Amino acid sequence: VHFVHDTQKVNRKNTVTATIDYKFEDGKTAQPTVTQTKHFSEDGTKDLVTGEITWDEATPQKFEDVATKSIVGYTPDKDNVAGQTVKFGDPDINVTVRYIANAQKAKITYIDDTTKTNLDSKDASGKFGQTITFETAPTAEIANYEKKGYVFVSNTFDNQKYQANDSNNVFYVHLKHGTVTVTTENPQTPNTPINPDPQSPKYPKDISNTNSDVKRTIDYKFKDGKPAQPTVNDSLHFERTVVIDKVTGDVSSDTWTQSQDFNDIQTPAIQGYTPDKTVVSDKNIGHDHQDIIEHVVYSPDAQHMTITYVDDTAGKTLHTDKPDGVSDQDAKYTTSNTIKQYTDLHYKLVSDSTKGQDLIFDHDDNVNQTYY
Repeated sequence: VHFVHDTQKVNRKNTVTATIDYKFEDGKTAQPTVTQTKHFSEDGTKDLVTGEITWDEATPQKFEDVATKSIVGYTPDKDNVAGQTVKFGDPDINVTVRYIANAQKAKITYIDDTTKTNLDSKDASGKFGQTITFETAPTAEIANYEKKGYVFVSNTFDNQKYQANDSNNVFYVHLKHGTVTVTTENPQTPNTPINPDPQSPKYPKDISNTNSDVKRTIDYKFKDGKPAQPTVNDSLHFERTVVIDKVTGDVSSDTWTQSQDFNDIQTPAIQGYTPDKTVVSDKNIGHDHQDIIEHVVYSPDAQHMTITYVDDTAGKTLHTDKPDGVSDQDAKYTTSNTIKQYTDLHYKLVSDSTKGQDLIFDHDDNVNQTYY
């Protein structure tokens, strides 16, 4: 008796998956995962006596190539993931593409706005996305410049991160020369350092004199040198302002209070006298003007007197004297000699309005002195 093995048709299926992960260096996801799947199906014949199965091998399949997408500031370690050919039963494929941050450079420049020159520049290097750090922090650099007399103006650096384009990693710090103003209220000591920096320039030697007074004396005298009026004293006050460049120690400006005028002083009137100045006027006086001494001299005015000798019996004038002089001057005249001449001629003295005294010219310019 002959037998053959009975058989049975069978089928099997298989899936092979290719997974591409995109990661940054720190493990964070850089791009969405790409997944491809290949499905296989094989037919077979099963020997029901032995249980063995003979499979008709499925055709191998190829995964598609996957180009790596670019990310600004990063370079992937694989520009392309080539599609592999797989067959039924092959293991899943897992590929990781890593994005490496690009090397970047940064630069910060310190600018002197006063002289329009660059003071210094510092370079730094790192990777895209990292916080930029310079060997010496700009805040410390600025503090050092301030110790040298600079004044902070502006700073474009604020702990930024590296950008992909190095032209965006360029920063500027602007500074200008500080100044110190020396006045009477804000004096400074010559030859002492202006700034805390050891190499600081020193204050100039000639800044001590910050104020000045020009004095005026008005002296009133008669022509004979005797005092005529109380002396008048007044003065003008000037102040100096010196602006010094704290960085160089140079004097930026040195100014005094502008020229001033003394008040006009009207000369007091003294009856019977004429001053050689009716007003004392001193104008446009600068801070370096010498002290002023003004002399006002009073000269006596011309004065006149008349001494008339009268014969009361005959009702007629016997004689008239008209001495001339100036105010308050001794006329060097008395009536005694002339009276004696007339009494020797048998006249009898009735009255003498001079009372026999030496006559002194008065200082009334409007009325002549008259005696009988």
